[in-house]
Amino acid sequence: MKNNLKFPGLTIGTEFYDKIEKITQNFGKRAIIIANEEAMNTIGEKLLSIQYNNDIKIKNYIINDNKTTFKNVVKLLTNPKIQKAEMIFALGGGSTLDTSKIVADKLNMPIFTFPTLPTAPQATTAMSVVYNDDMTFDKYYYLKKAPEHIFIDLDILKKVDDKYLKQGIIYAIFKDRWLNLQKDNYKKNASTNMANAISSSMIESIFENKYYFENRDEKAFKDIIFSIIVSCGYVKNLMIYENVLNISLFDCLLKDISIDRDMLFYAPLFLSIMISKKIDREDKLNDLFEFYNSIGLDQFIIDDKKILLKDLFNLIDDNLEYKDMDSKLKDLFNL
Repeated sequence: MKNNLKFPGLTIGTEFYDKIEKITQNFGKRAIIIANEEAMNTIGEKLLSIQYNNDIKIKNYIINDNKTTFKNVVKLLTNPKIQKAEMIFALGGGSTLDTSKIVADKLNMPIFTFPTLPTAPQATTAMSVVYNDDMTFDKYYYLKKAPEHIFIDLDILKKVDDKYLKQGIIYAIFKDRWLNLQKDNYKKNASTNMANAISSSMIESIFENKYYFENRDEKAFKDIIFSIIVSCGYVKNLMIYENVLNISLFDCLLKDISIDRDMLFYAPLFLSIMISKKIDREDKLNDLFEFYNSIGLDQFIIDDKKILLKDLFNLIDDNLEYKDMDSKLKDLFNL
């Protein structure tokens, strides 16, 4: 499964559309947009309205149905508009990005991603999660390489509900603690050392910007988005390269279509605390609690009952081993 190690290029800001031509021109002239409907009405319209200088053409687009299935992939592979293109611009959330990446991989076509959610590491990673037609989990599809470049429009992401930004933050923290938990289970080398170093520095940046939800500072927002993309995407590419993807319990929960999607918001937060309790000093664990409280995650509504974060935490047994977390989590959330 060892893929080519490649870090996608990254452009993040609000006024980069006039730079897209220069970044993509060496990959071809005919681009096709694959997008969900909402992304097409925002980013897609901007892309179609640009006056390109070097005959780059973005004339066609396809609305994806937000299902990453092989049936959907085949439908796109046989679409004449895609077959005539030389590169793909993928716009939207995780499903659209994952589907588009598989299509590009099978056609050996360069792909450029434009995520519309701060919780979409799919814009960066060299893998896609594929589902069956009934939306039960099918398999992980590993790409020959990661996307060529990611374009992040901060104006688009600012309009997204705060819960998605918080979900991205929680997932980044969880992945960092998971990586630290697994340190003894994979070979130490330059790639895995880099993964740990990058992840730690990105989480540090997120913690430094914990007051964003109070002051709405523009730079803080940009730093948080950057940190989520790098910690959840670039780090995962390093681990895929070393064949130690470490599919986590949270990833496994995503396979179960019967789980309430709101529970998936709480699961990585709950797990990050469990892991921190197992591997961290008390002061670092307290820092994690303080951070979650500072971004408004000090209490939750579960089954119409208000539960404080520390009360949730106190439900965890002191001697709980990680192998027991699966059943403990399912019991707690009645999964």
